[in-house]
This record gives sequence, structure tokens and C-alpha cells, in this order.
Amino acid sequence: MGLKCVIFSAVLEASVASVFALEAYPEQQFRFGIGNTDRNISISGKNAGDYLSSSTIQGTAYEKWTLNFISSGVFEIVNVATGMVVTHENGLATIGKDVDGANQRWKIIAVEKDFEGYPLYYKVVSQADTTQAFTFDVNSNSIAVSAYAKGEYQKFKLNLDGLEGYAANAMTPNGEKAGTIGGLLGEVVYVSTDADLIKELDSEEPKTIVVTADIDMQTHAHTRIRDFKTLVGSYAKHTLYDTYFRTNNEYGNDEPSDNIVIRNFKLIAKNQPNRILINVWSSRQIWIDHIYFESQLSYDRTGNGLDEVGKFIWINTPYESYMDAKDRLRSPDYVTISYCHLENRYWTVAYGTQNDELTRDRTTLLYNWWDKNVRRCPQLGNGSAHVYNNYYSAYGNASNGSGTSGIIGGDGSEMLSMNNRFNGYTLAQALMMGGGSDPSRDDNSYLSEALDATPNKISFSPVSKSSWKPEQTNYGYSLLDSYNSKGTDTKDFCSKYAGDQSAASDMKYITDSEFDSWVSVRYPSPFLKSIDVGSEPVGGYKEGAEIDATKKFLVKNVNSDFYLSLAVGILENGLDVVQGSVQTPWFVTAADSGYYYVKLAQNAAYFLDLANGNVGNGTNIAIWEDTKNPAQLFKFVANEDGSFSITTKNTKDKSCLGIGAASKEENASVIQWTCDGTTNQSWILEEYVEEPSLALERGNPFVQVQLLGKNLQVFNGSGQNLQVSLYDLAGTRLMQKDLRGSGVHSLELGDGVSKGVFIVKVKGISMNRTLRLYAF
Repeated sequence: MGLKCVIFSAVLEASVASVFALEAYPEQQFRFGIGNTDRNISISGKNAGDYLSSSTIQGTAYEKWTLNFISSGVFEIVNVATGMVVTHENGLATIGKDVDGANQRWKIIAVEKDFEGYPLYYKVVSQADTTQAFTFDVNSNSIAVSAYAKGEYQKFKLNLDGLEGYAANAMTPNGEKAGTIGGLLGEVVYVSTDADLIKELDSEEPKTIVVTADIDMQTHAHTRIRDFKTLVGSYAKHTLYDTYFRTNNEYGNDEPSDNIVIRNFKLIAKNQPNRILINVWSSRQIWIDHIYFESQLSYDRTGNGLDEVGKFIWINTPYESYMDAKDRLRSPDYVTISYCHLENRYWTVAYGTQNDELTRDRTTLLYNWWDKNVRRCPQLGNGSAHVYNNYYSAYGNASNGSGTSGIIGGDGSEMLSMNNRFNGYTLAQALMMGGGSDPSRDDNSYLSEALDATPNKISFSPVSKSSWKPEQTNYGYSLLDSYNSKGTDTKDFCSKYAGDQSAASDMKYITDSEFDSWVSVRYPSPFLKSIDVGSEPVGGYKEGAEIDATKKFLVKNVNSDFYLSLAVGILENGLDVVQGSVQTPWFVTAADSGYYYVKLAQNAAYFLDLANGNVGNGTNIAIWEDTKNPAQLFKFVANEDGSFSITTKNTKDKSCLGIGAASKEENASVIQWTCDGTTNQSWILEEYVEEPSLALERGNPFVQVQLLGKNLQVFNGSGQNLQVSLYDLAGTRLMQKDLRGSGVHSLELGDGVSKGVFIVKVKGISMNRTLRLYAF
């Protein structure tokens, strides 16, 4: 199973447990969004064999998934709640224990891009048969595995769990944008040295790079992170000192990198003043999450000009005179900074553009704790920033430095502050925005000037008030109260959960269901459509009626009034099943799941059979000896009018028996076709009752026929001369006699007739009858 099986093959058994504990890390969980709907793939239960279903976002582990990398493009898909993997079982996607089965390997392939060129939709196909793909069945609320036909419900989004804002799946004036996925679809590698970290970050292919040791990076400048990378710290050790990560080449020799995720680190500025720990140069699709940023460098917060001017995060384009000026005309965009704890630095986060572009540089900052910093928390010029549910703690009005500021909006910016909590700030320090023509707004934030005093709601009046409402135009998100006394406000959440984590149980997102009681409002995505799902049987299967297996039945087609019968011919494998006037009795034997074998009453060795087990429309129905194959399994589904639809198991009850072209002609073939509810696919079961005294189906009341021993006795009361012919069911003529005159005629048959079922045809001037004769 790829890396997950072999990486520790040389480790002594006694130390395996400690090695795996060291390597535990926040695996990237994600949701499968179904098409452009608000539903995600979930599971119907927690047991092996339970089928995949769907739900709207609930924030539970049932709808969250991880990937086991097997080989390039091939994965196991693991359900977070159960640890079981998606398994293909008889055309249905289920969960099962991981047994490395061929039916547990999947390919996730991009099939549609957004307007920026990022993969938006994916198909999920079986590695064993890439023509078979995940298919959402809205009528049964399940996930089938069926032929890929580029269907609307055969495409899925990969939405990283916990990711909100502009780096997530979002809408822009130019159209819908895909969510950032980082290295989700790549191999997982583990590094513990600076050399290995630099090497893996600079590799070309998608990867999740897990750091398993504390690493000092102070001697390395311009550490390049390339496209489709997830850089994540293990739970045990994840401190990086004096990083200088950057998302482009310092000389602009190639395009800036996109689709990057950085999670769960302590990033410490310790020995390198004036260094920026994360540099986002002209890059897009960036998620910085659960990072504890700390500066151990000394600074004087009074703003005397002697402070070091490094930053934790810098998002910008190069200046015209920079060595990488080639990237200047490509603006950064789609950045989310979330659940970070930023502490003790003069400047923290600054971004904008140097090219005067105003429509890019869109950022979302949520659930961060800005702890005893001085300036730029954040500062933005040229772009837009949605800053919500951030907690700000300063030194207090009497002790803050002269340069203290929280949210700063520069020229060309649009700033939206929502439900933030400021502790130890004046209003002028907290919100330095809205002083000019650049629109800004604050909604429902609270502030206290003295430390830990009861905060009051902010009254903020910008010169130009922003009318921006992301929940109506861009993306969905969740809000806490900025202040309450219940222990569930912005301060409570951010002070508990922002920053790096050392255990999976502490890695929290506001979208988790456990915070439902904390959240004051959840805004759904404004561009995803809601759909209704049905409750039809899962997998397309229908509920079958119970048929009395002790009885024999005639099966009559409602559309034609003809019976399920056999074509004229030798009774052998492949003899065609047709509709006809000959009343052929059948009986059934129960199988499993409501299916029956349908057998010929005259010779139970022959079964109703779907030709070659084909599932296509028009597949012929014949008789065949027992093959112990699902092609011989049929289900009787009751209709409201008392008739039955006869479905085939091979099509999972999606196709029914009917007559080709809905013909009403005798001897027209019986075929399968997609169930359509017409009378052509409706059948009436008539109990067949044998008459041992007469052993004869009565025809014309003036003509009676019965078999006595080896003699065929015909009573002719019609007044016509008759021609009487006797056939077996294979169509072989056994006898033909001309009878003249009325009365009883006895015709000797010899040894050619034994017990069984025969066909008698009686013809006269005004008579043409076909009778069924039973010999006992």
C-alpha cells in the first residue's frame, strides 16, 4: 500500500509504537461536494457494508474523508468516523475494512476547471475499471458505481475541512473558483532535517510534507515552496526557527506557486531580525492555518524607530526594482489566514500590491489571536479583506506603544471587520480604516480599553461605508458572538483553539458540529443549490413482492393479453421466450433479497434467463439450464393495479421485462428495457389449476380433446371436418389426422407420447384453435 506500509519496515518492533506516535500529524480531512449542490458525500451507518449517502454540511466525522496514497493518482478513500475505506460492492459504494482489495482503490481525476484554470470538479473512478465512477443517485440518496457518462451527479468537489473564505470554494464577479487543496492528491513524505525539507518543498509533484523534528532554518534564505504542497507539522515536534519561506523564485525565473497549505507549526523569529517568515509573492490559493507565530526578538513598542521590521506574513507583488520584478504584474489572490496565534512582534501581517491592481489580493482572516503585537494586524492596501471573529489582546490603553494599531486599511482597500473582540485597545487603535474614500465597515465588534474590562459594542463611522456582504456574493461562513458571558464568544474560542496543536483532539474548526451551540449564525454558500433527495431503495433496488412458490402461474402481458410462452422450436438452451396464446405455466423458487428463479413448469431444468447477463436495453430473454448466475434472478414488483413489473437483478431493478417495441403481435420476443411504468412492462399472474379428470384446456365447446392412455380422443360436435395436429413444446409434430364427421374419434399415438405437456391444433372451415394438453 505504498509508503504507508514500507516506510518503517526496518524499524525494530520494540520502537514501532514510539515512531508512529512521533509521526502522527493532522491529516488533511476533506469533504466531497456533490456537483454544484449543498450536499456532501456521507455514510449511512458505521458498519462494514453500509452504503455511502449524502447530507448537507453537519460538521460531523461521517462526512469527512482522508486519502491513503497508494501510487500516483491511486488512493484509498478513508472515512474519518469509522476508519473504513470506500469499497465497490455490486454497483454500490460502501464502506468496508481495509483489506487492500482491488475494489478499494480509486482514481480521483480532474474533469473541469474554473475560470482561473484550477481544478474545480473531479470524477472518482474504480482503478479496476476506470469506466465505472461514483454516481450520486438523488432518488435513493446513495452513491452508485456505474458507467461514467459525464453526468451532473458524477462530478465532485474536494473541499478541505475547516477552510473558509477566499481560499475555499468561492464566487467572484468572474465566476466560481475552486477551493485550495495543497498536496491532498500527492504522496505523503516525512522530513526531519533542513536539507530534506528544502528538497521536498522544491519538488515538482504534489506532496504532503510532514515535519517530524524541530528545525533551525536561520542559515537558509529564499526557501521555495512550489505548487500543490501541504506543509504540516507533526503533533510531537513542529517548531521551525527563522524560516524564510517564499512562493516564487527570488529571480522570477518561473511562475509563482499556487495551491499551498501550511498547517500546525510553531514559527519562531529568534536569531534573524528583519526576516519575514512566510512570503507570499504574487501567489494564489494559499491557506495558512493553526500556526503559532512568535517573535523572540526584542523590540521597543514605543515606535522610536529602533525596532526590527520583520513580519510573520507578507503578501504582495515585487517592487519594480526587485530582483524578481518579473512577477510584479501578477497579483496575489485568494488567501485565508485562520486559527493562528500571532504573538509579540512589532509588525505582523502586511499585504497589498505594487502594481496598483485593486480587484485582486482578496483575503479572509478568521479566528486568529493577535497577542501583544504593535502594528499591522493586518494592514492591507490594494485589495479586500474580510476579518471576522479575531481576538486582539494588547497591553492596555495606558501601556500601549505609540504605534499600536489593529486593523489598518490602506489606499485601494476595502475592509470588512465583523464580530472581532479588542481587549486593551482604544477605538482609534483598533480600527485604522475608513478615513478616506476606501470603503470599510465594522459589524458587531466589541472593545475594552482597559485590560479584561467588560467590553462595549463598537460604534464605527467610516467616511465611505462598505456595502460588501460576502455571504450574499462570495462564500458561506460562521460567526460567534464577539462578546457574551456564556463562555462561547470570540475571546473564548480563539484563546483556546488558535495556534499549533499537539493532539488531534485539540485541532478544532468552528465548522465542527460540537460548536453548533457556540455559533450565532451560519451563512450557507450563496451559490450552491439545495436539492431534495428521495427515499427509493438504495442502489436502485426495488421492494419485491412475495410469490407463492407452491403454485404454478400463467404470466399474462397487460398490454397484449398474450402469455409468457416459448417460441416454436426444440426445448433447449437459448430457446426464445415470447408472448403467445399458448398458456405456458411457470413456477418460482425464492433466492435472496426478494429475487426468484422462474422455471418452466413442464421441465424445471430450464430457467428464465437474461442473455449473457447483459444490462443494456433490448437484451433478449430466453430459457437456459441452471447457471447459478444473477442473470437468472428476477423480482416481482407490485403495481397499484394488481399487476407486477418483473425486474432483472443484473440491472439492480432498473430494467423490466416487456415486449420488443411494445408489440401486440403473437410470438413477439420478450426483452428487458429500462423500467418505464407502461402496461407493456406490466404482467398479471394467473394461478394455473390443472384438471386431472379432463387434463385439457377447453377450447370450442363443441370440440373436446383428451388423452386416454396412448390414444388421443376427440369429440367433434362442430359439424365440420377437422384437421387435428399434436406437437411437443419444442415444436416437433408428433401426429396429424383428418377427421370426417361428427362423433368421437380415437387416434392411436403409439410410443411417441409420454407424460408431459403437448400442443393440439384443431382446424376446420370456421375454426382454428390451439389447445394445451396434459398427459399424466
